[in-house]
Formats: sequence, structure tokens, C-alpha cells
Amino acid sequence: MQNTLTNRLKSLLLILIVLTFNSCFKIPKPVFTYTPRNPKVGQEIQFINSSKNVKVYKWDFGNGTTSEEKNPKVVYTKSDVYEVVLYGYTGIRSSQERCWIAVEP
Repeated sequence: MQNTLTNRLKSLLLILIVLTFNSCFKIPKPVFTYTPRNPKVGQEIQFINSSKNVKVYKWDFGNGTTSEEKNPKVVYTKSDVYEVVLYGYTGIRSSQERCWIAVEP
């Protein structure tokens, strides 16, 4: 009887370990869009985050500002093309999504 209980506990522990590691090793998929699609200088841009398997977000807006919000907003103060990067982290893995935004005068 004792041996059966020990084997069941070992099996349960193994299942818990597999489930824990499986969730940690999922590949993050950062995905986002923004609005308005043709922003102008001084206009607020809303980023809409639809990432999968991401626990921590880090944004780089290409103008020296960053954010860790899920759905941040930014205002560009000069006309240019900005590379925006969203980094997604699961705790163990990371991935990134990038796009270029042309801000008009």
C-alpha cells in the first residue's frame, strides 16, 4: 500500500513539473496595431496589443521613449519615420514585433 501511494505521488509530481515547464517554454508572439494609421505630429497614437503567450511587455517607440504598459499611447513631436518595437517575454523566452510609423507634419 505504501509503495502504491509513493508511486502515485511521484506521478503527480512529475505531471506538475511537466505542466509548469510547458507553460514557461511557450513561445511569446508579440502582435500589435496602432491608430490612427496616418498620424500627424502632436497627435496621440494608441497602440493595440493582441499578443499571445506574453507575460511582460516592453515597448521602444524609436524616439527615445519606452513603456511597459500593455496598450500604451505616445505622441511624436517631429515628423519622421519611427521604428516601434514590442518585446514580449514569458519569463524564459522572448520575441519581438516591429513596424515603422511615418509621422506626417
